[in-house]
Amino acid sequence: MTMGMNKMGMTKMGMNGKMGRPCPGFTLVELMVALVLSLVVIGGALMVYLSSSTSYRAQEATAQMMENGRTAVEMISRDLRMAEYWKCIGWQAANLSNHLPYQQRGIYSDNGASGAPDTLRMLQALDQTVVTLTADVELTELIINDPPPHTVDPQDIPVTDASGFSAGDIIVVNDCAKGDVFTITGVSGNNLEHNCSNCVEAYVTGSEVLRVEDVQYYVDDTTDPDNPKLMRIVNGAAAEELLEGVEDLQVHFGEDTDSDGIANRYVTADVINEPCADGSNPGCWLRVPTARISLLMRTVDDHITQQPQSYLYNGTTVTATDGRLRRAFTAVVALRNQFNN
Repeated sequence: MTMGMNKMGMTKMGMNGKMGRPCPGFTLVELMVALVLSLVVIGGALMVYLSSSTSYRAQEATAQMMENGRTAVEMISRDLRMAEYWKCIGWQAANLSNHLPYQQRGIYSDNGASGAPDTLRMLQALDQTVVTLTADVELTELIINDPPPHTVDPQDIPVTDASGFSAGDIIVVNDCAKGDVFTITGVSGNNLEHNCSNCVEAYVTGSEVLRVEDVQYYVDDTTDPDNPKLMRIVNGAAAEELLEGVEDLQVHFGEDTDSDGIANRYVTADVINEPCADGSNPGCWLRVPTARISLLMRTVDDHITQQPQSYLYNGTTVTATDGRLRRAFTAVVALRNQFNN
């Protein structure tokens, strides 16, 4: 009896003395539900990440574009305000003689062909370079030869310190009543050499000599068409890259048609240049009290936006499909040296 019960107990009880039960697990339905829920959570997290990443990329690209646009406007505006500064004289035909090529007047612009970007060029005297004459000078000495023709011998210009000048520099010599702008060919000691044979003025000891800065701005959209840049050339040196993402530069000049010092209309540079195309009369630019610069900026990265973007620039609506954001920056700058001399 006891033996039978022991056998029955061993049958109902496991060998370890515990009640037997099936191993725990998941059914196929439970696994599929868990997998679907996991995919939904992962997909949601991925969408949030992609949305945040796209938003951050767009914000960063836009911020860079805005910063570059403001910087470009400020740099060009600053040089425009100083254009045609000759210290105590102005760019007036009556008292300042320009012995430079036509394109090297105090302010000059070339219109880009068929809507291409314009170029802008400005000259200004630098106050920090001023030196004075140490002797009376007659810039061009006429030597009487017999028989003619007579010999013209440009006279060297003795100054207090010529260390800040070098061959090829543009200078202005003035005594606040008249002035001459020309290029020097060399420096010998404290003497400035030149070959300006049509400089005819005489200047007394103490008259001032200043070095002139020649600055040019243009858009380089050929070297790297996918990333056009704003370039600058100073005093004929190699072009330097200033800012990227500058797609276009357009310059219009306010023309004063009734001599009241206020612009009556804005026109391109060729309209201003037309009356004085031979370069002998810089007075045509004295009708220009203001300049309006317009820069078209774009994000450096493409595919910032998935939809085509339409924008208005220079009077034309354009639809871009490259995914870049664009914005126009415009500023009207007073050419303060035009009427204040």
